[in-house]
Amino acid sequence: MTTDTASERPAATDRGLARGVLVAATPDRVTIAVPGSDYRLDLVPTAPDPTPVGKRTRGRIDAQALRVHGAAAGGQFIEPVYGAPRIVAGVIADLDPAGNRLLVRVPVPMWVRPIEGQTIEGFEIGQAVNFYVRSGTTWTPEPV
Repeated sequence: MTTDTASERPAATDRGLARGVLVAATPDRVTIAVPGSDYRLDLVPTAPDPTPVGKRTRGRIDAQALRVHGAAAGGQFIEPVYGAPRIVAGVIADLDPAGNRLLVRVPVPMWVRPIEGQTIEGFEIGQAVNFYVRSGTTWTPEPV
């Protein structure tokens, strides 16, 4: 694992990787089972996942939010439990100002880009957020 020299926390590149079991894979869709939960996320692969079906995999999840809202309270969830993410709530784990995106801690780490015209300025690490997700959340597999 790499670390951020300034704070000795895991670097965003490591912390931003989701881990799960590859349940199904086609050229147009992968289904990832999230360990310790009932979640089965349908995602659009950006590249073929070399992991055999039924085995552990890891990768980056990238979502396009319709609008990110700060929340006074709330939990960490993805709706629906089975299928493509539509509604997400979680806590900001990291900020990428250059890429205008947030790493949100939900049942799996998810990189989120706000709707065009909204910036991440004003959001803070540790802040609760929620948002609707545009169709087409992607999965970029990483070597295990």
